Amino acid sequence: MKSAMVVAALAVGFLAVPASLQAGFLPAGTTLEQHTVPYSAAGGGFTGSLTYAVYREAGSNHLDFLFQINPNNGVDVNERVTVTGFASANILSRRQQDIDPNLPSLFTQGLGVAPTAVSTTNGGANVSWNFAAPIGPGQHSIILEVFTDANSYGSGFTNIIDGDVARIASLAPIPEPATLTLLAIGIGCLAGYGWRLRRAPPREQK
Repeated sequence: MKSAMVVAALAVGFLAVPASLQAGFLPAGTTLEQHTVPYSAAGGGFTGSLTYAVYREAGSNHLDFLFQINPNNGVDVNERVTVTGFASANILSRRQQDIDPNLPSLFTQGLGVAPTAVSTTNGGANVSWNFAAPIGPGQHSIILEVFTDANSYGSGFTNIIDGDVARIASLAPIPEPATLTLLAIGIGCLAGYGWRLRRAPPREQK
């Protein structure tokens, strides 16, 4: 009898959740940074705010990058959000969700407008979400997520495109310090080799 009541309660709870809400899959971890910043299209066509965050997973130490747009005056059909600067990391997955207990506090949860397509372009450096339906005033997008194997982060950009473009400074992966050191050593070795070639006396032709 008790088991039947539990099943019934779970069913009622499931049915009570709005259809737009999706199960969360952000692992336990720590929010390293989160910001909400205003944006305005270059031509003045639209305004709003962008919420973005970087989140470190406790188990893997990997970084996840989260984004959400909140238009002031709405956006039209075929609006696109593109985040750039991901070339230095492997993108493990591109996800979207509406509600999750682990989401950073600045994100608006529930009843978000979901994109209809997502793509990775420019050799894995950019991730884009396309919205076939408009996001009206007072609405917000679902949370857009890029899960990576990165351990370090720095400056990136988010572009909101809708007949006009708003370019907003945000966050993206950066190479590990050890990788930068190896790169610097490699460049130094090439420079030294080139210098030695220039200093060497010309060979006599027989």
